[in-house]
Amino acid sequence: IFVGCAGQSTPVTTPSAPAQLSSSLTLGGYGYSSVPKSQLNGGSLPSGWSFYCVLHDSSAQMNFTATPSSSWFTVAPSSGVLAANGNTSIGLASINATSLPNSNNSGLVTISASGYADNTGMTFTLNCGIVGSGQYYCALSSPSCK
Repeated sequence: IFVGCAGQSTPVTTPSAPAQLSSSLTLGGYGYSSVPKSQLNGGSLPSGWSFYCVLHDSSAQMNFTATPSSSWFTVAPSSGVLAANGNTSIGLASINATSLPNSNNSGLVTISASGYADNTGMTFTLNCGIVGSGQYYCALSSPSCK
């Protein structure tokens, strides 16, 4: 209670926290074939490779960021602004496997936006190993959009 002029009491209320907005992420596309590990050198993805998720906004503008868990891959776009009820594709832009171990390498992209209740994410595995001719090959697997 706040006591003001002339001794009158005025109740003070604390405003409630604004409601959190929500968003969703769905698998938009996925395709790959095994390629020599040397082709994954940080440039564009090999022909036929794709992995992207579609970010769906709710009823308010969304300023989002997409942050990779490691430096051996990049995503595009890494940030952006969505209009209310808008959507955009976020996908793998490049992979540099040259210094990765020849095993299963997990990638995670965290997508976040201020004022939104859910941090969504993309996950995938890059499987690298020896195939037939003794050459190292890599392939994408286990794509997920949450």
